[in-house]
Amino acid sequence: VDMYFRQFWTEPRLAFERRPALDKLVVSADDYAHNFWTPDTFFVNSKEVKLHDTPSKNQFMRISHTGEILLSTRMTVKAVCPLDLSWFPFDQQLCSLEIESFGFTMSDLKYRWNDGKHSVQLSPDVALPQFNVLGARQRTIEASLSSGNYSRLLADFAFRRAHGNYKLQVVFPNFLLVVLAGLSFWLPCQAATARIILGLLPVMTAVTFMFVINSQLAQISYMKVMDMFLLWCIFMGAFVVLESTVVVFWDNLVEERKKKSDDEQQNGAEANSNGAKRSDRITRLRTRNNFNPQPCWVDFLSRGTYPVVCALFNIIFWSVGTSRTEDIPDLVHI
Repeated sequence: VDMYFRQFWTEPRLAFERRPALDKLVVSADDYAHNFWTPDTFFVNSKEVKLHDTPSKNQFMRISHTGEILLSTRMTVKAVCPLDLSWFPFDQQLCSLEIESFGFTMSDLKYRWNDGKHSVQLSPDVALPQFNVLGARQRTIEASLSSGNYSRLLADFAFRRAHGNYKLQVVFPNFLLVVLAGLSFWLPCQAATARIILGLLPVMTAVTFMFVINSQLAQISYMKVMDMFLLWCIFMGAFVVLESTVVVFWDNLVEERKKKSDDEQQNGAEANSNGAKRSDRITRLRTRNNFNPQPCWVDFLSRGTYPVVCALFNIIFWSVGTSRTEDIPDLVHI
């Protein structure tokens, strides 16, 4: 967070007589701050704090004739923010910046927001590559530690992930491959290689995308919405492979039975001299062959159910994901 951090407090000992051309003093914080008391404020959840000093130190102190003091500092704070990625890439995050006195307990020092709900102001041009900034809010709490109770300010920043790139780079290609895999149901049973390849494409692609996405995120122990979508792609591809395997195996089995029946008919015709017996035997064999179930009805059933499942899943996936919002009380939108 790159920000202007402004602290206000009153020091009656620094009050002076107001004059027509002099009602406040603006001085260098480096030269004068060490001569009197200043709050020992720090950021509880910070990992790194950088004070800007180019071309000169970005800090000043303003002293009013009433003894009111403003200490303004430009700084960049890198803070810890625990993320809940259950709804990734439709997730909404709330990150807090915690402000507290390092040594003074509540009996000595209490913090409050100087301008109420508008104390934290965000630039309307603020933007992040993967998130849309929704707004900010302020809170004041009492932190109980082993060394005492401390007054703590919290600035909460709300973000919603921009999932447009995931639509184009992950969801659309995988869904397209799943749809193309359904074309295997229209291929003849003899095209076993083509049917298996069409089913394996969404499986291998979804596994690759899952590995790439998870390598870019924190290692978590729970499942994300994106994982559910990719697992669905894997399941649909596996279903196509399994269905094709069953149909091809069944078709080969039927062909073998037909060939065997034809051989038996030919052998029976040569072995039987009695025409009546020969005709009766051929009729029985043909009747038995006609009762052989054909594998085409499995493809016919898959042609109808497969697109319906694809359509229903995507309707539910996008309607639930895009309509999900979390209501954050007292949030000031930018």
